[in-house]
Amino acid sequence: MYKIIIILLINTIAEKLHSQSSVSDKFNGRLKIMIDSMTIEDHTNRFRADHYNYVMLSKIIKEFGYPDYGLVGKESSNNFWQLVQHQDMHVSFQDSVLILLKVAVDNGEASSRNYAYLVDRVKCNKEELHIY
Repeated sequence: MYKIIIILLINTIAEKLHSQSSVSDKFNGRLKIMIDSMTIEDHTNRFRADHYNYVMLSKIIKEFGYPDYGLVGKESSNNFWQLVQHQDMHVSFQDSVLILLKVAVDNGEASSRNYAYLVDRVKCNKEELHIY
């Protein structure tokens, strides 16, 4: 079932890429559109949406690493962080993203504020004291 969803998503992304060539010239357009489409709020089935997002976020990390400003632009990079921030059922995933996010922050390619929020979110999920 997920293969069908991914294929449909990729087809939708491909159609959008053809109509947004300027986006794909500057950033990784396919990835940018994928991240941005995942941030559309649909509260009808939040658990299923979060699980789907987790699967997609994991695939993005595996294929591209952390999608920083240079790869997808500031807005999409921040959208990715927000999706990770809400993966409270997958604390080890959040923790692993922190390592990649820290590198991006140190290179000026991601928000240090987002990093601080995620550090504290992970600490909270592990029932540890906040840092920031």
